[in-house]
Amino acid sequence: MHCLRFLFAALCGCILIDSARAQIEPLILGDTYEGRLGSSSEVDALPFEDLEGTLLDAVITGSNGLRPTVSLYDTGSSTQVDLTGHLEGAGSERLSIRAFPLPSTGGYELRVSGGGVFPASYRCATRRTDSRENLRFVLAGVLPNGATVETVRFAALGGTIVSLDVKNGRATRWNPSIRRVESPTGQHLDVSAHVRESRGRARLSAWTTPAETGEYLLVLESRDGSSGDFTVKGALKSPKSQRVIADPGQGRATTLILSRSTTIPNNSLHGFCRTGPDSIGVLATGNGFASAFYHRISSNTWSGPVAQALDYRETGVRSLVAGEEGSLLVLSQSRSHNDRSERAFDFHETAGVVASPDIRASRLLRLPGGRVAAVNAILALGMPAAYLYDPAQRSWTSTSARQQFSHEPLAYLPGGAESFQVIYRPYYTADLRVSRRAFDGSELQDHVFPQTPSGQPFVTYDGRGHAMLIVANPHPLGTELLSSSYDPALGWSPLTSLRVINQGGLHVALSLAEDGTAVICAGLDDLRLGLNFLVARSISGGSWTWDLLPLTWAAGFRVHAAPGGEFILQAGVHAPTSVYVAGAKGTASWSEWQYVAGGAFTPATFGAAGEFCVGLGPQGTGPYLIAAQAHIPHGLEIHRLELR
Repeated sequence: MHCLRFLFAALCGCILIDSARAQIEPLILGDTYEGRLGSSSEVDALPFEDLEGTLLDAVITGSNGLRPTVSLYDTGSSTQVDLTGHLEGAGSERLSIRAFPLPSTGGYELRVSGGGVFPASYRCATRRTDSRENLRFVLAGVLPNGATVETVRFAALGGTIVSLDVKNGRATRWNPSIRRVESPTGQHLDVSAHVRESRGRARLSAWTTPAETGEYLLVLESRDGSSGDFTVKGALKSPKSQRVIADPGQGRATTLILSRSTTIPNNSLHGFCRTGPDSIGVLATGNGFASAFYHRISSNTWSGPVAQALDYRETGVRSLVAGEEGSLLVLSQSRSHNDRSERAFDFHETAGVVASPDIRASRLLRLPGGRVAAVNAILALGMPAAYLYDPAQRSWTSTSARQQFSHEPLAYLPGGAESFQVIYRPYYTADLRVSRRAFDGSELQDHVFPQTPSGQPFVTYDGRGHAMLIVANPHPLGTELLSSSYDPALGWSPLTSLRVINQGGLHVALSLAEDGTAVICAGLDDLRLGLNFLVARSISGGSWTWDLLPLTWAAGFRVHAAPGGEFILQAGVHAPTSVYVAGAKGTASWSEWQYVAGGAFTPATFGAAGEFCVGLGPQGTGPYLIAAQAHIPHGLEIHRLELR
C-alpha cells in the first residue's frame, strides 16, 4: 500500500512526503541541515528558492549506518529534476550533488531519504555559486514615442542588494525616471529613497529586495515627455547564509486534551465563534429554542444558556458572528409561507437577547472597529442593501447603501469600517467583479478580474478589513489557482497564479488570520488511495509552502488559520456522520486528531456535521475544537479539545 501511494503521487505529478515528518524551515543555500530519519519510508523535504543558472552543491553525510539518497524537485511544476552527471557517491554514507545548474527561477526541494539502520541521523551541507548573469547584467530597450512607461524584468533572491543604472541611448536624448519596482507577486514597492536622477540618467542604489524570490519588474517613464532608447546596467549582491538548522522533531501529535464541560438540553450544535480574547460563544438549537453558551478558555468555565424561543420547524440560522465581548449575533430566516422575514438576535451573556426588526438580510459581516453589518445584494432596486448594528448601543440602523443591480452574489466581505463588498459575475459578461458599497450611499468603483469565465471564487477575510480571494480557474492541465489580496488602503491586487493542479473540479477552503497568515486547502477528487488534500501556507505574509495530506474525505471540509502558522482542518471521512481533523502547531507539519486520549470517544461519535464545529483559539492557547457528543438522552454534551 505504501508503494501504491507513492505511485499514485507520482502519477499526479508529485510525491507524497511522509505525514509524520515535521515541516522544515526553508533553507537559504549555504545553510546546513541536521536531520533524523526514523525509517526507510520517511522522506525529509528541504525547501529552498533560487535563480536560474545558480550552481547548486550539496553534501549529504549519513551516520549510524545510514546510506542517504537524494532527489531534487521543482515545487512550482511538481516535477523531479534530472541530476544525471552531477550526483556522486550513490550507495555510500556520503552523497554529493556537484555544480548542478538550476534550470529555472523558483522553489525547489531536496528530498532526503535512505536505507540502512534506523533511526539514523544525517547532515546536509549546501552551497551556491552565482552565475555571471545573476551578478551583473546589461539590458537594452526603447521607450516608444507616445508611450508613458516601459518595463524591464530581472530576477533576484529575496534579500538581494540591487543597484541599477538607467541611461538614455546615444541616438536620442531624453531623461529616464524610475517610477517603481514590482515584486514577483505584483506588489508595488516604493524605492524612491534609493533613486537619484540627473540629466539623461536615473540610478537605483543599494536597494534590498523583500523576502520574495523571482522576477522583479522595473517600471521606467520619461521625466520630460520625450522618448528613445536606453540601457540598464544591473549589479546584484545575493544574501549569504551559513545557518545550522536542526530537525524540528515535532512529528505527529500524540496528545489531544479533552475538557468535558457541560450538558445542554438541545439536540443540535449550530456553530461557535470567538466573542473575545478569552471567550467562545456557542449556539445550540432545538426544542423550539436557540440557546447561546459562553466558554472562558483560561478558566475552563461555562455560562448560559441565554435562550430565545424560535420555531425551528419554520426558521433557520443563516449567519453567526461575534458582537462585543460576551455577545453572539445570529441572523435567522423564517421559512414559513406566511412570514418570509429575516431578523437578527444579539445573545448577550449578561444582558439577555435583543431582536432586530425585519432587516431583509442574507449575511452578517463583522467590520473593523466592532460594528456588524447585515447585508443583502439581491433586493429590488432602490431598497436598503445594508443595516448596521452597534453592539455597544445594541441598536440597528438602516443605511443609505442601495441595490444597484439584480445579479446573484457569489460572496460577501467587509470593505472597511464604512463599506462592504459583493463578489458577483454579471449576466452580460464572463468577468468576475467586486462591487464595493459605502454605507453613506456614495458610489464606489467596481473592481474587475478579467479572464475568469467559469472560475469558482472562494473568499475569506480577517478582523482588520483585509481579505483574500482564490479563483479555481479551468486550465488545460486541470485547475489553476489564482490569488488576489485586498487591503483597505490599496484595494485589490491583480490576480496572480499560485499553482496549476492536474485535477479538475476542485473544492477549495481558505482562511486568513490577523497577522496575515493564510491557509489554502484544495480537496483532490480521487478517493482511491487517500491522497486527497493539498495544503498551502503563507506564514505572516511570507512565501507559500505546499504539503500533501493523505486524508480520505467524503463530505465537505473547512480550514481555520491562526497567527504564527497554526491551522486545523475539519473534514468528513467515508460518511457524513464521521469526521477527521488535522492540525499544525507553529511551523510544524500537520498532525492528526483521530481520537481522545483514553478512548473517551472516536470520530464516529461526533455525530453529524451540524453537531461538530472546529476553530482556533486566541493566540497562545493553541488550536481547539468544539464538539458535541451525539445520541445523549438528556441533550448534547459539549467538549473543548486542544492540541498540546
